[in-house]
Amino acid sequence: MNEPIATRQRVRALLTVAGLLRVRVCPLCAALVLADGRAQHDRTHAAGGAR
Repeated sequence: MNEPIATRQRVRALLTVAGLLRVRVCPLCAALVLADGRAQHDRTHAAGGAR
C-alpha cells in the first residue's frame, strides 16, 4: 500500500529536522536537495533545466 505524499513529506521533514537526512540548498535555484540526490539535481542544471 502506498503512503500518501503528505505523509512521506512529513516523515522526510521530521527526519531532516532530527538531523537524520542531509540536505543542501542549491545556489542556482534555492531548492532543498537531499544529499543522496545531489548528482541528479546537478545534472538537471547541466542539461539546462530547473533555473
